[in-house]
Amino acid sequence: MIQPLTLKMKTNKFNEIQFYGQIGFSLGFNVKSKGKDDFSYKVGGQYMSESNEGDISDEVTFLRGALVLGGGIEYYVDNSTSIVAGITFSNGISNVLKGENSVDTSIEQKAVPHYIELTLGVIF
Repeated sequence: MIQPLTLKMKTNKFNEIQFYGQIGFSLGFNVKSKGKDDFSYKVGGQYMSESNEGDISDEVTFLRGALVLGGGIEYYVDNSTSIVAGITFSNGISNVLKGENSVDTSIEQKAVPHYIELTLGVIF
């Protein structure tokens, strides 16, 4: 994944504390894709199950894009060291699946990944 290209905005220091907000974009590249599918279905009066596992690179797009929004706080221990805590939301904007559903071609495959990230750290 490429690190996000974001704009980070900080407030002035209040005593030893400074707040920040972040907005921008993130890109990710598919390096490797593995999947495991478990299917259960009924044929006649009997239940059947099937499992597939392996490389699914041909079913996943090469590029993923997302909008990044976040914010946090920095606590300055001294002039050059601070403790950072923040939360970031990555809102996916691109479908990462391609191809058709192998069981029912009328079903459109779509997956747009979103996640929340917790940031904790020390800046020297």
